[in-house]
Amino acid sequence: MNILVVGATGPSGREVVAAALAAGHKVTAFSRHPQNGGFTPEVRLVAGDVRDAAAVAAAIEGQDAVISTLGNNRSMKNAPPCADGIRNIIAAMKAAGLKRLIALSAYGTGGAPLGLFGWILSTLLAAVQRDKEAMEHLLEQSGLDWTAVRSPALYAKPKDAPLAAATDIVLEGMASISTAEQGRWIVDELTACRFVGKKPIIYRA
Repeated sequence: MNILVVGATGPSGREVVAAALAAGHKVTAFSRHPQNGGFTPEVRLVAGDVRDAAAVAAAIEGQDAVISTLGNNRSMKNAPPCADGIRNIIAAMKAAGLKRLIALSAYGTGGAPLGLFGWILSTLLAAVQRDKEAMEHLLEQSGLDWTAVRSPALYAKPKDAPLAAATDIVLEGMASISTAEQGRWIVDELTACRFVGKKPIIYRA
């Protein structure tokens, strides 16, 4: 598949790019500064701001699917990018006739605090949670084949363990997974389509 990874230079984005390449996909990395991602030459780099609708539409042309790893970028803290970015992505995908979209959300979004990380998200990172909730609402109304991945806390050290996923699980304590594990799960779900129209929580079983 031809896959557009939005937010490709962040920690989650880089691992999604790596997993997609390992799975044999062709990858376009979209971010404001894609040259900073340290990507191998086979990755197509496209510079642009996800809040620029024209730039997003141009990047989506010729793609088969989109993965958004937009998160809480410190330089955008006064204007969290997830909802605005997904709004532009959805519009561009509809115009191009694309259907498959995976977006990175967060554990604890959309309900009562769940576990320590859910409490942190809803209490200390309230603006981030509101942005994720608005993003998920846009996905629900999109008519696309979407999946919102609700990840727990993330760390950088790679692990080889496979992840489990469920839509109704409560994680204990400060549950965490690696960005590498998350990237592999997201790329696998792109074609497995086990959670289309759902918000799976991914975790280490």
